[in-house]
Amino acid sequence: MSILLRRIHIELTNVCNFKCQFCPDAVMERKRGKMELHLLRKILNEISHFPKSPTVLFHVLGEPLLYPHVFEAISLAVELGLNLELITNGSTLHLFPKNIQQLINSGIPKVTISLQTPDKDTFNLRGATKNLKAKQYFDGILRFTRDNILSDSNTIVQIKFMDSTPRFYSLPYKAIKVISGKEQIRKQLSDWTVKILKDVVPDSQISEIIDMEFARIKTGLPQVFHIHSKVSLYSFPLDNWGNLNLDKIYQAKFGYCDGASGQLAVLFNGTVVPCCTDYEGLIPLGDSNDKSFMQILNEPHAIELRNGFNSFKVQHPLCKKCLGANTIFKSIIRQFGSIVYYKVIKPMRNQRVSS
Repeated sequence: MSILLRRIHIELTNVCNFKCQFCPDAVMERKRGKMELHLLRKILNEISHFPKSPTVLFHVLGEPLLYPHVFEAISLAVELGLNLELITNGSTLHLFPKNIQQLINSGIPKVTISLQTPDKDTFNLRGATKNLKAKQYFDGILRFTRDNILSDSNTIVQIKFMDSTPRFYSLPYKAIKVISGKEQIRKQLSDWTVKILKDVVPDSQISEIIDMEFARIKTGLPQVFHIHSKVSLYSFPLDNWGNLNLDKIYQAKFGYCDGASGQLAVLFNGTVVPCCTDYEGLIPLGDSNDKSFMQILNEPHAIELRNGFNSFKVQHPLCKKCLGANTIFKSIIRQFGSIVYYKVIKPMRNQRVSS
C-alpha cells in the first residue's frame, strides 16, 4: 500500500526546563539526552527527498530551544525547503533574549508557543525554574510575537491556550483547571489579542478582530483563531496522554489511528515510533540510525500495526489504552469517534487546507 506521511515529529532533546503538571515529563522513565547532529542531518535530508514533503515538527517531549544545535537544525531544514514547525514552551524567549532575533531571522515557517497557562495563577502549573517569573515569561512571548509582526519575516507564530473544560468522552491526564467554559476562553483570548496587537494595528481593528474571531468559540474542540496574518491563537483541550493515569480502563478493540501511515515520531536516540503519544518508545518500529523511514515502515511490526488499523482493529496494548476509556460506553464512543475523525473529519480538513 502507498504511505503518505503528513507529519513527522522529531525529538531534538527530551530535556525540559519546565515540569508542567499536565505533561508526563515527570513520570517518563526514558533516559534524557539529545539527538546527534549527524543523525538529524540524515533524517532531514531523507525527508527532503519524499515525493510530497510532510510537516516536520521539532517536538515530542523536551524543549527544542535547549538543544545546542537548534538553529543549525532550523537552518538545514529551511535550506532543504521543509515545512518546519518548532513547538516551544517559550521560556527561552526571556531566558536567552538573543533567541528572539535568531528565530525571526531563521526563516522558519512556523513557531508554536505552548503558552497553555495564560495568567499568573495558572503559570504555577508549569513548574518553572526560580529564575523565570510569570511576568518575565509572558513578556518574552509578547516581545517575540510583536517583533516578528513588525519584521520582514514570513514566520507564522501560533500561541496555544489550554482548554480544561470537562469533556464527557475523555478524562484528562490530571484534573486541573486552566481555562474552562466559553466566557473564560473568550476573555483570555481577547486579553492576549489586545496585548499582541496594541499599537501594531488600530484599536478599532482589534475590537473587530475580537468580535469576529471569538464569536465562534466552542469548548472541548481544537480551534484556531487568526488575529493577524502572522499570528494565530490556538485553543486546545487538555490532553490525556493516551489515558496515562487511568487505573481502570475498558480497552479499545476497534478503531483507527494514522500512526505509522500518516505520522511518525523519532525519539532523540533515533528510535522511530508511530506517534508522539508514545513518548516512552513502547512501540519501536525501527532505528533511523541504520534504516530509512520507508525501510522501517515496511518492517513486519509496522505493517502489522497498519493492517490492523486499516481493518479497524486495535492491536497494541498502548493503542488499546489510548483509544479506550474509563467506562464501556465512553470507550465505545471513543472507538467509533476515532474512525469518524480520521476517515471523515480529518480528510475534509486536509482538503480545505490544500485547496
